[in-house]
Amino acid sequence: MNNMNISLKQAISAVFKTTLIMAFFAAVFVFASINVCADSDTVLIVQKDSETWDFSYDDLQQIASEEGSLSYNFSAWNTEPEFSGNKYTGIKGPTVRGILAKAGILNEIGDKCVVSFTSGQTVSLTGKQLLSETRYYYPYGGSVDHAAGVIPPDAKDGSDETPAVISLADGTERHGMLCVGQTEPAEENDELFITGLLNPDNPGIINVSTKDADKCKGVTVTDPEPGSISYDGTEITFGEAAAGERICYTFDKNASPGFAGPIYNYGNEKYCKPLLSGDGVRMTIKIKVKCYGKQDSSLQVFSFSVGNALTVTVDGKTAKAYHLADDVLSGFEAETFSYSGYNTFPSLSFKEDVEGIRVESIIRDAAGKEISDFGGNSTITFTGSDGYTSVFTVDQLFGSERYYFPNAASGTNNTGGKASPAAYEGKQPVPAIISVSGDNTLMIGQTAPNEQNFPQCVDYMLNLAFIDINTAPASRCAVPAPSIASGSIVSPGTVIKFPMPAKADSRDKLYYIVDPAPGEVPGPGDAFYYYGAFHWPQKLINPPVLRANGKHTISIVLTSYGKQDSPVTNLTYYVTPGVGKPSVKLKAGKKKITVKWSKVSGASGYVIYRSTKKTKGFKAVKTVKSGTKVSFVNKKLKKGRKYYYKVIAYRTVGDRKVYGSFSAVKHTKAK
Repeated sequence: MNNMNISLKQAISAVFKTTLIMAFFAAVFVFASINVCADSDTVLIVQKDSETWDFSYDDLQQIASEEGSLSYNFSAWNTEPEFSGNKYTGIKGPTVRGILAKAGILNEIGDKCVVSFTSGQTVSLTGKQLLSETRYYYPYGGSVDHAAGVIPPDAKDGSDETPAVISLADGTERHGMLCVGQTEPAEENDELFITGLLNPDNPGIINVSTKDADKCKGVTVTDPEPGSISYDGTEITFGEAAAGERICYTFDKNASPGFAGPIYNYGNEKYCKPLLSGDGVRMTIKIKVKCYGKQDSSLQVFSFSVGNALTVTVDGKTAKAYHLADDVLSGFEAETFSYSGYNTFPSLSFKEDVEGIRVESIIRDAAGKEISDFGGNSTITFTGSDGYTSVFTVDQLFGSERYYFPNAASGTNNTGGKASPAAYEGKQPVPAIISVSGDNTLMIGQTAPNEQNFPQCVDYMLNLAFIDINTAPASRCAVPAPSIASGSIVSPGTVIKFPMPAKADSRDKLYYIVDPAPGEVPGPGDAFYYYGAFHWPQKLINPPVLRANGKHTISIVLTSYGKQDSPVTNLTYYVTPGVGKPSVKLKAGKKKITVKWSKVSGASGYVIYRSTKKTKGFKAVKTVKSGTKVSFVNKKLKKGRKYYYKVIAYRTVGDRKVYGSFSAVKHTKAK
């Protein structure tokens, strides 16, 4: 029994001693913990240039208290090594903005400054990323389809604006954690949530550099080559970006690339590659590279063509589509020719040694017909990938010979006058071709040295281009009404003008000949009226001018690419300097009156009018068909009756009489 009591006492004593030892060590641990988190210890240092500011735990609590001791929520996304999302809710602590303000340097931090946070590991943000950009908590950010780069509308539901904060969650893994929100649900920000920034043994550091942050470099497009032709579904591949950089892109011309849109290198080996889509379109992709601690790269813009290189249609149905420029080039023989032409007078230029493929050969291959099988009034429309279009009738392009005029400038009036014989010297026939180098331009010759043919030369004809053949007859041009009606009597130096066409008809040309030889009709090579109010100033318009006296004919034809010529129209004008009026004297005789008048220069004759009343009843009593005879005796009159006379001179112009003004009325009585 006594032994049992001794054993029990010994056991109790051992337990008591153990309890005391545990209590001692617990007290030591608590004391040590109190020392670690002592309010007076520096747990965070802010640096800027050579200046530093120390912050204790108490200082940071005070800042949080002054800000209202608010609770913040954060969402974060990480893609490496795997997709994962995190939510950090109920975070309390001072904002980074508040800490920098307490240090007195908040207003010195511009958008291009770099703010770095170090606690064994370092993350950096630009002043813009940390302070200027509005950042949010996205509770439903996990609904983002990151592989496809799609942000559904509900990903932003319940979003709440949140500032950058340093957590004061003492005793947890969140203590001293930098918390930064997202600008968009797809932004990868989990890398910013570093911990251990508040440590008395090894204080975290916020370092502010006022030097401009580095700028992200642009990226290269490795496939397909920008400007080349690709097909629906083709992937665009970019060169690699630097570590931490994200390649943001958009096809939306109204949007700016960023985290709100698709991100090319979103995640580890999970690329959201842009795809080209459509047929017969040009797609433009805009790119910006973004990275924490760096400025965004400059905006890069690349264009791609999606569809066929060249499509030939007949009456709206595809005859043949050449998928690549090489498909067109490989099937035909390239030939070399030189071309002359005007764009707008007097800008004559020459395109020498142009290598290309005959248009006739392409049409024959695509349509399975010879050009002669299409009616001469059928139209052929050429459309380059930039949308520029020209149209011809078959006869205009193939029915008459077109030439290279090496001497086109020789004697050709640079205001649209008739081409001189010297301008035709050395001419060489040339076909319509599509060049196989440069801008793959449709090149055509001139029918005359002064033809303005270069506006019809379409670029990019082997890059999403079209040749459309329409077998319906082309419309016919019509000559507009002249400013002075045909048949009019005009004075020397009269200018005949014509109204400007509608803008859609701005390439119309009105060729004319004044007093053509028998059988001569106007056309290219003759003087032409500047039909281009949208391209030339009014003073350069080249109208016909009637200078010499007499009857004149202006022969006119209106031409336009893609239309049938108008019928030849002849306008007739009578040019005269005018007739001044004569003065009249009367001499009474026995039952007669002698009328005398002054000679009028240039008059072909005179007409004498008589009446028995002063203001009415005048009738012609004599036509004198001589410009030199200046008197007339009016016989068989009644004695004592009063007679009134007036005289008018005329000049014969062609088959017409041009009259002057009547003389003053004179009267007398027959004896």
